[in-house]
Amino acid sequence: MGRDEPNAAGLDALGAARLIVAAFHPGSTPAGHHWTIETGEGEILFATRRVHQGGLLKRTAFKAATLTGMDSGNDIHCELLGRDGAVARLSSANAKPAVVTVTDANGLAIGRSVHEGDRLALDDGSGRAIADVVLHEDGAWIVRDGAGADLGELLAGDPGPSTAMSVFEMLTNYAPNMSSDFARTMHLGVRRVMRYALGRSDASAPPVVGLLPLLAGLSY
Repeated sequence: MGRDEPNAAGLDALGAARLIVAAFHPGSTPAGHHWTIETGEGEILFATRRVHQGGLLKRTAFKAATLTGMDSGNDIHCELLGRDGAVARLSSANAKPAVVTVTDANGLAIGRSVHEGDRLALDDGSGRAIADVVLHEDGAWIVRDGAGADLGELLAGDPGPSTAMSVFEMLTNYAPNMSSDFARTMHLGVRRVMRYALGRSDASAPPVVGLLPLLAGLSY
């Protein structure tokens, strides 16, 4: 398996990493946008792949919308790919509050994050709180479990590309994938940045807590 391909067999790999980074990678078209989950050493554990939800007509509409960028602001559905294929599926709803659900390869709910105001909370899919983050203006943000124990810190990286039209765009011909329109097809989460990271403490936590950087990136 190459360095640039997902190398983890299952979500348990998240429990072994002390630093977990979710990094956004823009595609040549919106359909190619994806996130990777990496260790602090740069090993790629998982990568996302956008998928549709529904039958043939919805699949055709999904492909047309993602290729043109017209799905900006829609709900996001993606598979989380490991070394041997999909290990989980994530669905992000553009709603208030903003919910991301996580199911395993068998469709069993294993996590649910809720972003509302300055708070990002995570439960185990059945309502039991397993992580809670207060998103102050500047990170690092302390991650605590349902009992208040310190699980580590969640950090946000550099801002993503601007969605405002630049003077350069107004006055010149520009490549579509460098435009503010293209930037709007990049959903970059709670702080619109291209990297989120979780530095873990020594406290034990379910593997799904290791998905917090990705959940921050997928959340509306």
